[in-house]
Amino acid sequence: MPSNTPTSSLSQMFLIWQVFPAFAVGLLAGVLLWLSPVTSPLQLGVLFGILGLAIVSVVTFLLRHHRVMSLGIVEKQLSQLAETSSALSDSKAIVTLLGTSSVAAGWNLLAERLRERRWNESIEQSLAANAEGNSHDIVYRMARCHIDGLAITDRQGIIRFSNPAWAMMVDIDEKVNTSGQSIFEHLKLDAKAGGQDIRNRLQNTSSPSTHVVQLGRSLSDGVWRLARIPLDGRAHDPEAFVWILRDHTQQALAEEARDRFVGAATHELRTPLANILAYSETLSNAEMDADSQREFFNTISSEALRLNRLLDQLLNLQQMEAGSLTLDRAPCDVLRLIEEACDHMQPLAEKRGLKLDRRTPPNLPAMRVDKEKIISLLINLMGNAVKYTLPGGEVKLSVELQADFVRIHIEDTGIGIPEDALDKIFERFYRCQDPRTSDQVGNGLGLALAKEVALLHGGDLTVQSEINKGSRFTLHLPTGTA
Repeated sequence: MPSNTPTSSLSQMFLIWQVFPAFAVGLLAGVLLWLSPVTSPLQLGVLFGILGLAIVSVVTFLLRHHRVMSLGIVEKQLSQLAETSSALSDSKAIVTLLGTSSVAAGWNLLAERLRERRWNESIEQSLAANAEGNSHDIVYRMARCHIDGLAITDRQGIIRFSNPAWAMMVDIDEKVNTSGQSIFEHLKLDAKAGGQDIRNRLQNTSSPSTHVVQLGRSLSDGVWRLARIPLDGRAHDPEAFVWILRDHTQQALAEEARDRFVGAATHELRTPLANILAYSETLSNAEMDADSQREFFNTISSEALRLNRLLDQLLNLQQMEAGSLTLDRAPCDVLRLIEEACDHMQPLAEKRGLKLDRRTPPNLPAMRVDKEKIISLLINLMGNAVKYTLPGGEVKLSVELQADFVRIHIEDTGIGIPEDALDKIFERFYRCQDPRTSDQVGNGLGLALAKEVALLHGGDLTVQSEINKGSRFTLHLPTGTA
């Protein structure tokens, strides 16, 4: 098409027949005022009138010129679109207009709609080509096989592609065609804690963002990690986004357990240290009789042993995580181990007003076990029984000898363990959320370490419990332990 469009010719005509004469007349009036000063009001009025008309003519031309040029750009691009024989997505980029006029606003809106249409067509063509097995097929198959939920949307949140993992995460049939559906209908953020705020931020900004979405009241109900990243595209492509949805539940639970452990461990360290400092300061500043001093020294020794047990648990935890927790096996008399553990717990049981009962057969076979770890395991189990049994209750240790196993039962008449916590009590850092146990200190490591020790010996540690009736822990040890 010729470059001289009717609109450009019209603009030249305005320039020749309106602006040049007005500029010449205005210049002449100005020269006359400068060369021949006049005092007649009529002459002054005429000259200023001529000068004003010239200025108005120039301003009018500039306004008309901008409008005419805008119409010229629109007409030229429409002509190019009409003449092109290729697909719409292959045509040249549509140029937007500057300004706030109705022509510029209307044309820019049409141009934006056209760019969005081109982008959607290119996405659909790319996906169709991938499905047919072209050179990009490996990228398409990789996205479909990714373990994280992946989706691609336009800037309004309309889905153009999603993989099977996405369908599984949002609980829809992976065979359903999600193209054209809203991403927010899949996520259902309004029904989740803090979801409305997350949705507002996603809709009001286009920058990369990551959000943690809790699916229920507790972390165990599920946690998502939702990330949205702008999709890089070609010039003049409209905004698009890649959405990544990941199951964050286990990591969130681990972080919560770690925070609980840090709090519990801090308390476990601070309490004995405070007691040791207080008793030692009292001993150094006061005169006491021998019995009082002996009692203070016993308290300091007890608190030091408590610190030592905590440090041992932390060391064992580190070895468990590294897979390097080992056993120092030696032939041992199991009855002697049980007696030693019971003798250790007897004073604490009496202090709590509990009866500690022990029922063992007269003879048990010698077994190759790690003496210190088995004693520590039994003390931990009996310590929990004493801790969670009310005064007047009973803690009973019994031994059952079978063909291939020795089973050591530790049973109490305590408060019991909730059914939903039975599968979790052997997890590291886990502590039951029962309000009746909130005043009991602990770090959630004892049962996890006890379970690990039992497994290392080729045995197991199991539990049975009923609320308000008590619990029964059973240590299974193979008699052939070598």
